[in-house]
Amino acid sequence: MTKEYYEFMFQMRSSGLVHDTPDFLAKRTAASYFAWEDDYLITANFDGTLASSGSGGAEVGQLSEDYRKNMRNSIISTASILPIIASAENINYEEALILTDYYINQADNIKTFMQFNELMTSLFADFQELVAKSRRKSFGMVIDNTINYINQNLYSRLRLSDIAKYTGYSPAYLSDLFYEKTGQHVQEYILDQKTDEVRKLLIYSNQSCTEIASALGYSSLAHMSSSFKARTGMTPRDFRKINRSTYEHRES
Repeated sequence: MTKEYYEFMFQMRSSGLVHDTPDFLAKRTAASYFAWEDDYLITANFDGTLASSGSGGAEVGQLSEDYRKNMRNSIISTASILPIIASAENINYEEALILTDYYINQADNIKTFMQFNELMTSLFADFQELVAKSRRKSFGMVIDNTINYINQNLYSRLRLSDIAKYTGYSPAYLSDLFYEKTGQHVQEYILDQKTDEVRKLLIYSNQSCTEIASALGYSSLAHMSSSFKARTGMTPRDFRKINRSTYEHRES
């Protein structure tokens, strides 16, 4: 995913944005699972005509008589499928929603078929990346809901008591069940997820370490630094210096 995406993600999540839960989506829509094939792609011809390729074999609807609006609307409708797939396949639901928001915003800039093809290719590639890194097995409704709640509220100070209240179980019961199903304590899982988020922001965003610590609900920069170093062996600043230079060299 691009640096622009991570900047967008940080601004959205640090602002306090919280999307609907997967459970709400499941109740709201009767849409069936969409088979997202590895080789499936939607492309535009020079005249703006859209067509699908790959083994998915899905038809591409005409969403506007104006070819520019048709391309824009196709980006929006395709991006809107992502949360449905994420909910059905135990993919990080909150990140799928952020990805959807990002590409819906990018759709406003589509004016040519080349821009459409570039953006649609990027959308499919980014979602495949999200699937590869975040798809997991189901741990049962209670723990799946707990994990979704943690992902949804990662940019806050997550407390076991609040998570337990959300699930409707006592902190002790939830803690024991979470460990039984995942092999991790709830707090360990939270810190692992926050550390992974810090990694991405250090590499792909321009936010300072202090801004990242504040946005992710750490009590201080020192708290984030000690937690991060305990899990990666490096301070956030050293990690950024090494990995940012590698990323920028690769992108140049």
